[in-house]
Order: sequence, then C-alpha cells, then structure tokens
Amino acid sequence: MGTGGVVGVRFNSECRLCYQSHDASPSCLGEEIVSFVKKLHTDPLKMLTFVENIQTVEWADAALQPTPEQVEKLHGNPEILIHLDYNTDWYTQFIFDPLECLEYVTTFGLSVIPEHKKCEFGTYNYGSPIQYAYIINLDIGVLELYRHCCLMGQFPFEEISGAQNDTWFKALLTWEDC
Repeated sequence: MGTGGVVGVRFNSECRLCYQSHDASPSCLGEEIVSFVKKLHTDPLKMLTFVENIQTVEWADAALQPTPEQVEKLHGNPEILIHLDYNTDWYTQFIFDPLECLEYVTTFGLSVIPEHKKCEFGTYNYGSPIQYAYIINLDIGVLELYRHCCLMGQFPFEEISGAQNDTWFKALLTWEDC
C-alpha cells in the first residue's frame, strides 16, 4: 500500500485539497512541493500568476465525472492536452497527480481541478491512509506540513527558498508520529 496524502492550497481562508494515493512522504511528494514553492517564491511573476489563476479555478468534485462544460474548458486549451505526460484523459491524470494540477495553473492557466472534497487527514481514502498533507497557504505565505492529523510545522516561503532540501527533510524525519 502506498503512502497516501493530500496537496492543498489555502487562499481567502478556504482550503482546497487534492488527493495523492502514493509517494506522499516528505522524501517524495514533499521534495516536489518544496521545489514547486521555491520556483514560485523566487520568481515574482510566477507567484503572481499562480495566485491570480488559483483564485479563478473551478474546483470539480473528484468523486464525480466532469461535466460537459468542464471538459469543454479543458479541451478549449490545446496546450494542456499536448503536455499530458501519461494519459490522454486530463481528469484522470490530475486526480492522481495533484502537484501537476498546480503547475498547470501557473504554466497554462488550468481552469478546472478535481478536488477531493471528502478528504480528511488521518482517514482512509481510496484504500490508502492519508498520512501527509502539504498545504500551500497563500494567505500567510507558508507551507503547512501535517503528519497524520497533526500540524507538524509551518515553513515560511522565504525559509524554504533559502534552505537546502536535505536540511529541511532531515528536520521533518526526526519528528515522531502524533
């Protein structure tokens, strides 16, 4: 069984969550999230684009099939379809690769993201426990890390951008489970 987790974005006091069924540990998904936050924080134009675009995203319920209108929105942007890595079904790909959703928001102005509205930390989802959650909190400029259902820390974007990945993760891995 994989290490389940969620990736989220908090903005305007709302938190939107996307589920990842595998490789959600700090050494896998965590490293990818840190790299993503570093890229955003060190490029003000990318950060501005991400913040503006994420606020206009339509958050579709991942438990349901996309509506024809949602499909049309995505098919109206051929750049997104060209860049799908391993699946011609954009909705399925984004359900299982939440970080790619966030990258596409910045790069292509992705307008629809499958949201896992029923995800709760420490629970099971699709057969895997949600062990880690990474929330990009745009309201206060921090990356929140949860392990099981406990907030393990809030890391300001400035600190993440200046820190080496190995230093950041060594600190995380020394924390005990809640």
